[in-house]
Amino acid sequence: NRFIADLELDIPTAENESQRHLRRAFYLRNGYTPSEVRYIWQGEQYEILVSSGTITNTEFENFWDHFPNDEDR
Repeated sequence: NRFIADLELDIPTAENESQRHLRRAFYLRNGYTPSEVRYIWQGEQYEILVSSGTITNTEFENFWDHFPNDEDR
């Protein structure tokens, strides 16, 4: 099984930069690797880390097909 974690991008100018850095370091120490998947949600930039495999942008986009959106409610 693959596991993914979405993290706020580690941006040096962010107010919580030290938290972001420590959070990312935790996941990297525990076997997660960076992917090329990035996205913006509610004005915040995120990156996807993955464990036990890889993930593509297309796979990540398809991941959301498993959840209802506002139009389905």
